[in-house]
Amino acid sequence: YTAALDGERLPRVHRRLNRAAEMRAWLVAEGPGFVVPAAGGRVQLARNDGQKIFTGYLAAPAEYEYLGWGARGPVYRYALMASGDESLLDRKTLLARVPFINRGAGEALQQLAEDLLPGGFDCSGVENLSALPWYSADPQKRWSEHAAELALRARACYRAHDGGRRLPPAGAPRHEPDEASPPFFPDRLPPRTGPPLA
Repeated sequence: YTAALDGERLPRVHRRLNRAAEMRAWLVAEGPGFVVPAAGGRVQLARNDGQKIFTGYLAAPAEYEYLGWGARGPVYRYALMASGDESLLDRKTLLARVPFINRGAGEALQQLAEDLLPGGFDCSGVENLSALPWYSADPQKRWSEHAAELALRARACYRAHDGGRRLPPAGAPRHEPDEASPPFFPDRLPPRTGPPLA
């Protein structure tokens, strides 16, 4: 679907701390040969060098808008809404289980993912972190809600991306600009002034 991406509305990825990532994208379809993506379909947004920016699944059927008549027939714009890889685990219901007692947050997160989808995800990026004295996994909550709560209790941040899970401590990933990099433009980083933070 790369050729069908709307040039006026580029894809947008929205990430929040300890929440599922979301992506909105728009496709422009000309002619009868266009196949509309189905709800639940796998979505990947990647750069030309192959680095994946977003991976997930379509959360709902595509919404469409009639744009007019083109050279090959009617033209439609389709709006897609996708949620991150954790949506695959959120579709399943946790079984009732005994509470986790004196176990690391990473170990509990791995166990919950394994209970829902055995062998389905790479959890090598999940750190064990500090031990939690007690944590009860409520079967009425989704996996992503448990992941957010475990990350909050362990002072960490979770992320599900490209079939893998990560749970590093908060503040661990640091991004420092490389001034020698060709695409680095310091004049595009203007300093901001404003009222002091309370």
